[in-house]
Amino acid sequence: MKRDVRSIIESWSGVEEIIIRIMRRDEKMSVLNDEDVAFSGHQFDALAVIAFLNIHNVTKIAKMIGCSKSAASIMISKMVAGGLLEKKYGQNTDDNRSIYIDITEKGKEVLEKLMKTRLDAVSRGYDMMSADFKRELLNGMVCLCRVYNYKDSFLVEMTEEILNETDYSEDKREYIISFTNFVANRISGEKTISESPGRVSKALTVQQIGMLKAIYLANVNTVSKLVKYFGTSVSTVSVNVSRLAKAGFVIKEYGKTDDNRETIISLTDKAKEELHNIAKKCFEMFLEEYNAMSREQKAILEEGLEHFDKLVNIIKTEGKLL
Repeated sequence: MKRDVRSIIESWSGVEEIIIRIMRRDEKMSVLNDEDVAFSGHQFDALAVIAFLNIHNVTKIAKMIGCSKSAASIMISKMVAGGLLEKKYGQNTDDNRSIYIDITEKGKEVLEKLMKTRLDAVSRGYDMMSADFKRELLNGMVCLCRVYNYKDSFLVEMTEEILNETDYSEDKREYIISFTNFVANRISGEKTISESPGRVSKALTVQQIGMLKAIYLANVNTVSKLVKYFGTSVSTVSVNVSRLAKAGFVIKEYGKTDDNRETIISLTDKAKEELHNIAKKCFEMFLEEYNAMSREQKAILEEGLEHFDKLVNIIKTEGKLL
């Protein structure tokens, strides 16, 4: 029986959560000891956005990677100091005061090294999956890439070049290419919160939205748990939690655990109301995109979502993501 639109949109929104969790796990697995490439997720994303999507403006880079303009400026300045990026003035802009951010040859080398390490992490993650999970995830991603009218990108071209240097099995290569295609689609269009944070919340950044959802839905309710969940630094989490507390979105309570130094973080009614409004706006964004699809695209989307619905059942049955 044909599914109603609300059911389709809810499943579609859920796909984002599954893919984000897989990406987050792969990022944790790809942490390097090499000081030259010990990057945060945002640093990698910034290099990728500049190299692959040809975005050279600080404001647009910040929007694409889901952080504030000030945070992006500080991060970019550090990478400029490290010789990975360079700033140019008055180039390819109508305003000579504008700064043009470009990746250097050293930056490209580091990005390729990071990609090789991350592809290895994706490969190891694939090995952890059950046969059923592999099958449903691969089929679902293939369908959704067709919905998004995927076109080749430098990201996928580099992935294929790197894979040519490996001895991965055909099924593993197919998974890695499909996963890369999916990610390329995800970051190249306005399909998620991360590309349109202003449309869903004027008060919160993408990172803060993620933290509130983790606290509310996954009971990730301490700084140490948030650090582990997001694979980021203690300082990044602590700063965001302090800002959320100051804005009235969370409450910090001390001495509620066996370790009196640990702080329990809980949501206020204001935060729950904001998350409810965000969910409503996200639904509207997905609905807007769905209504713009052709009949063929809608049919392919539904086919892909059937596979992701099966994934949800597998996750519930096994009690874990993989």
